[in-house]
Amino acid sequence: MKRTPRGAACYDRFAAWLIEHDMTHTDPARLVGMPERAIVLIPSALQPHYDKVDTSVFTFVGACQGDRADQGEWRRPAHLDAGTKVVFVSLGSAWTKEPAFYR
Repeated sequence: MKRTPRGAACYDRFAAWLIEHDMTHTDPARLVGMPERAIVLIPSALQPHYDKVDTSVFTFVGACQGDRADQGEWRRPAHLDAGTKVVFVSLGSAWTKEPAFYR
C-alpha cells in the first residue's frame, strides 16, 4: 500500500485518524491487509466461493443483531395473501436517506 504516493497518503490519513481517536497503541499496518483471524458477520451460505475461503482465518457467525423482542414480531402485510412471496432487503446504512427506493 505504501509503494505508491496515493497508497502512502491513504495510509498516512488512516494513521492520523487512529491517533485522532486515541488509538495510539495500534499499528495501522495491523489493520490493513489480511488479518490473522476474523469474524464474518454473514452466514457462510451468503459468501460467494465459500469453498475458497480460509476457514482457519475467517469464522462465519452469521448476523449478530442481539435480542429485538421489544420491537415486536414481523407480520406479513395485510394486503398480501399467504401465497405471495416477500423479499427482505438490507443495504446497511448507505441507503437510509433514499425512502423512495424502499417504496
